[in-house]
Amino acid sequence: MSDFITNKINGQTVSASEWNQLNEIDNVISTAGITPSDAVSTQQANAIARYSAGSTFYTDSGSANTYILTSINGFATPVLSGAGYFNGMEVRFRAGFTNTGASTVNINSFGSKSITKHNFTALSGGEINNGADVILRYSATNDCFVLNVNIATKTSYGTSQIVNGPIAFGINSTDPNNDIDFYGNSFYFDDGSGSATLINNLTKRLDANWVAGTNQGGLDIGTKQANTWYYGYAIYNPTTNVADIIFSGSPTTPTLPSGFTKKRRIKGAFFLTNSSSNIRGFTYFAEGGQYIWGSPITVSTTQNTSGTSIVNVVVPYIYGIVAYVQVQGVNDITGAYAYTTISSGGMTIDSGSSAYGVSINNGELPILTNTSTASITWGGVSNRRNYIYTYGFIDTTNY
Repeated sequence: MSDFITNKINGQTVSASEWNQLNEIDNVISTAGITPSDAVSTQQANAIARYSAGSTFYTDSGSANTYILTSINGFATPVLSGAGYFNGMEVRFRAGFTNTGASTVNINSFGSKSITKHNFTALSGGEINNGADVILRYSATNDCFVLNVNIATKTSYGTSQIVNGPIAFGINSTDPNNDIDFYGNSFYFDDGSGSATLINNLTKRLDANWVAGTNQGGLDIGTKQANTWYYGYAIYNPTTNVADIIFSGSPTTPTLPSGFTKKRRIKGAFFLTNSSSNIRGFTYFAEGGQYIWGSPITVSTTQNTSGTSIVNVVVPYIYGIVAYVQVQGVNDITGAYAYTTISSGGMTIDSGSSAYGVSINNGELPILTNTSTASITWGGVSNRRNYIYTYGFIDTTNY
């Protein structure tokens, strides 16, 4: 723009060059989605604010591995005809497809460019998830768009990893029998060697073997079994800088996919299947590590017998779990009595004995082995029934 004559008075005209400058200001306002008005003196400032806040966001109309982006709200493109993309240019969009391998992006029809990882290698699949927000930044040196922002290490700058886990999760509403939703967060590796970030939310399937990315299988080996515990792990591939989720029947040593050498068991991510091999319903309270079954699980029932036994109280096979247990001794006739006792970790929950009716005692029972077992004793006189239920448990282990 050239100097603008500012001391004009009513009746004077503007030159062609001055008119072009006024038209340029008008274009800034209108392409920002504002209708120009001579009655409002803040429109140019508002237009600049709108460009600053949203002009780098684009819509995706492409396909898996081929992302075609278009400016929203009529914002003018930052790419000039003949000049192409420029170093440091940042683009944000919500992906319409999950990538399955090497991918490209074409912005406002200015040419297709490769999308790469931070080390400028091609994507391998699962790095971009359907419905996830994506950030790309152009590197003129490598003539490509780099996915997201480089993660900070001791020798490189980028996004700081402040670990504020644990990773949150919940049963998927579309397929509650098989799928679990996990929400992006950072996590420490269990070998103490560092941390990583699960950048995007993931839905993982317990009924299919592991494949990277969301809405993909999550089981490490084998097939989903009935009446079986499965444990959720955050896993990380340091070569590709990709984090994901996997399920395993092992509470300590999942079978990791190739290249994934770091892991962390997710606090509270315990999933028990029922006799139909479906995930048993539960409510999880992350703040206290509390896990409540949708309906109590019957541990033991006896009638008109006495004895002792070892029972499974239906909690994960991990040291540091505290079971919520209820015991009952039920008397059916006046003057009779019944008792039910369960013990573990040096603590005992006792129903006591009563003359008639139901004696109940709810309590917390530490499970100090990796077998989730406890010992029970029961008895009384005739016309008695004895019950033990598990209502849930607390995960007292460290994240």
